[in-house]
Amino acid sequence: MTNATVVGFSGNLARPSKTRGLVGHFVNEIAGRHGLAAATFDRDDVGPTLGAARWTRDLDDTGRKVLDAVVGAEVLVVGSPTYKGSYRPVQALLRPDRSLRDRLYLNTREL
Repeated sequence: MTNATVVGFSGNLARPSKTRGLVGHFVNEIAGRHGLAAATFDRDDVGPTLGAARWTRDLDDTGRKVLDAVVGAEVLVVGSPTYKGSYRPVQALLRPDRSLRDRLYLNTREL
């Protein structure tokens, strides 16, 4: 496996970010233990075209490079910041909802 990469992506809106730091820590730990290349990105790295993009072709070159790294990663670490410890939106997304499992074809997997 050549060029195997661990990529981290953090959804933080500002820098410095604790979320990006945590994602970067896990990315570096995984990469170091398994001899993989490491890269960590956040929304700022994608650039200003992210909010207006409806398709990949709508991203600028910088955004496409980040997207290519995320899609091509062997291991992906994703972090989503929470505001003052609020985790209900994340909890709602991850609960084992029957309709979510049907749509994502994950009937045979535990969520």
